This record gives sequence, structure tokens and C-alpha cells, in this order.
Amino acid sequence: MRPGRALLGAALCGLSSCTDPTVPTGAPLLTDATVYTLDFDGRGYAGAIPYSFTNTTGGKVFIVNCHGSFALHLERRQGDDWRMAWGPVLPLCLNAPIVIPEGKVFRDTVQVWGALPGADFHPQFDVPDPAGVYRLVWSAALSSYDPHARPFGALIPEEFRISNTFELRVR
Repeated sequence: MRPGRALLGAALCGLSSCTDPTVPTGAPLLTDATVYTLDFDGRGYAGAIPYSFTNTTGGKVFIVNCHGSFALHLERRQGDDWRMAWGPVLPLCLNAPIVIPEGKVFRDTVQVWGALPGADFHPQFDVPDPAGVYRLVWSAALSSYDPHARPFGALIPEEFRISNTFELRVR
């Protein structure tokens, strides 16, 4: 697992389609599949989720990071709502942002490892059985960047920071 790499999400789903994972064409943040399997290693669940982000925002996108680690997290569909289900543990430093120019594609893989809730390990999933429908959410993708300001810049609109839905299965 690459330390600190996190998940982020894509296109919002309608009430009737949220139970069926889909990969829409043309959405900015896309996973490469609609189903992923997490393996239990005795302490937690691990898996990899490859994704791509196509910058169609109309400007540069700046990714806040520490030595390449940045904040993407998983949200799980719960009824009609989305719930924060997993997030990475990130080192505390600030490097120059990763810049994604307009029209360019950024590809990476979220390396997920999550302990069971209440364990002495972090990060943790919020439930003992993490099987379900998820999306990635990018929490620090900005439309501007100033290292001296707090916050560092404005978030890009949500529709660019949320992925398609996908299913996580456990084994």
C-alpha cells in the first residue's frame, strides 16, 4: 500500500440507480471497474481501486499533498444517503501541489487498507463488514492554490470530485 493514498468519488447517482454500480462515460472521476474485492488479512480489509480524473473544470486543478500522499476517501451508500466509510492516514507536511492542467488525465490507484472498527490499527472501516456500494470523494482538489492562505484555495465543484458508484465485496 502506498502510504496515504486516498479515495475519491464520482458522478452522483439517482435514487433508482444507486444500488447498481455504474461507470458513466465522460464523467471526470472514474474507477476502472464497477466491482472490487477486499481481502481480509486477519486485521483488516485490503484492496486496490484504480481510477482516472479528466480535468474538464475549465482551469487547473491543484491537489494538496504531502510527498505525493493526498486525501481521497470512500463513502458508502446507506439508504438515500452517503456516509463516510473510510479515509487514509496521511503524513503531516505540505509539498507543492500536484497540478493537473485543463484537459489532462491524472491516473492513480487508491490502495485501501482498513481495520475493523475499534481495532488498535488505523485507518478503519466504519462497519465490520464493508461490503456495499461506494464512491470515491476527493477532499482536497482545488481550483486555486495559495500556500499562505487557510484554506489553501477553493474546492473544485463537487461533480468533479465524486466518482461513479462501484461495489466492494469481501472475501
